[in-house]
Amino acid sequence: MTGPNESVSPPTPVPIAFLLCERVIIEEGTRKKNIIGVWNNIRATKFPHIQTPVCLYARLIDGEGLYALRMELVRVETQEKMMTIEGEITGNSRHVPMDFASPIFSLGLPSAGEYEFSLWMNDRYIHRVRFYVQDVPRGATPA
Repeated sequence: MTGPNESVSPPTPVPIAFLLCERVIIEEGTRKKNIIGVWNNIRATKFPHIQTPVCLYARLIDGEGLYALRMELVRVETQEKMMTIEGEITGNSRHVPMDFASPIFSLGLPSAGEYEFSLWMNDRYIHRVRFYVQDVPRGATPA
């Protein structure tokens, strides 16, 4: 039970989806989201590799109130933090999903290996999406 001067933390949202894709198109009028080009592997012929276009899409439920949003890109092998994206999101009802799309104009990747974006809300870990970068010799047949 909380007293009159104590604040209650908003509930921790539960992820429904956290995806890497090329882009998210929001239809005018209906506000439907079209998620285009979902991926989790990159085939690169040279490094550093610049991947574009890139977009992160998340859909969550059980959120109500204002949340500080943070996404971090980490190189898994070294745990080197390579990028941080911050913002805010508001959940209007715990029963209505909230979602967002965060375009990344270019993603610089120094070498082959495993990478992940982690999703944090109010400094609480929510979910992650991992992807793999393969070193492919020039002229190799795409898989």
